[in-house]
Amino acid sequence: IVFALLFGLAIASLGEKGKPMARFIESGNMVIMQIMELIMKLAPIGLGCYFASIIAQLGTQVLTGYMRMLLLFCALTLLVYFVLFPLCIYFVCGKNQLKLFFKHILSPSLTALATCSSSACMPINIISCKQMEVKDEIAETVIPLGTNLFKIGSIMNGVLKVIFAMALVGMSYESLSAGTIVVLLAFLSATVVGAIPSGGMTGEIFICALLGIDPQLVGVLMVVATIVDIPATLLNSIGNITATTLINKLTDKKS
Repeated sequence: IVFALLFGLAIASLGEKGKPMARFIESGNMVIMQIMELIMKLAPIGLGCYFASIIAQLGTQVLTGYMRMLLLFCALTLLVYFVLFPLCIYFVCGKNQLKLFFKHILSPSLTALATCSSSACMPINIISCKQMEVKDEIAETVIPLGTNLFKIGSIMNGVLKVIFAMALVGMSYESLSAGTIVVLLAFLSATVVGAIPSGGMTGEIFICALLGIDPQLVGVLMVVATIVDIPATLLNSIGNITATTLINKLTDKKS
């Protein structure tokens, strides 16, 4: 992030001399996005084939495990969305802010559910924060940073994937030390997750590498990440709005 900031400032400060580099970066970005588009179109085919192979090897009981995880994650999502976030708003910002919160989170929620992309939610999140009487400079600063750094849904997703991976290889996760490892790995894996559709897939290799388990389990964890990507993105988006609202209130108190 720091390097990107310095690089962008350097290009902008050069004026006309920096435009060739800016055009090169823009062109490179278009090429990368085209590659990602091709991968996103082809990946479901490969993932479907791999999933069919896993079911053939492990049996249909794996579907029961996936279904339980999905139901558990959805239940936790509802708890955080309708209880934890509103409580934070209520105790820090008050009843009036809570009313504004529920009034203006519908559009960001629908955008998150439709796109599965935290980045795609940034514009509507900023607009919603401003409608909730958050200062423009805070909304336009905290939301972009939070999209990449504060991802509560991705962390919950990471906990689920780490526990699932440990259970598959017979590793114990019930002790205090194992629980600490689960939380640490989930947090670290969330920091390498991109804010793009199915961006959580980049954390699977990271988890397998740190746990020292068979890299072939990446495909199994990718399925876990895929089925909970929608509620995870929802929590990422609304979590950023909640954090921005709290920061706005705390900043007012200090001033």
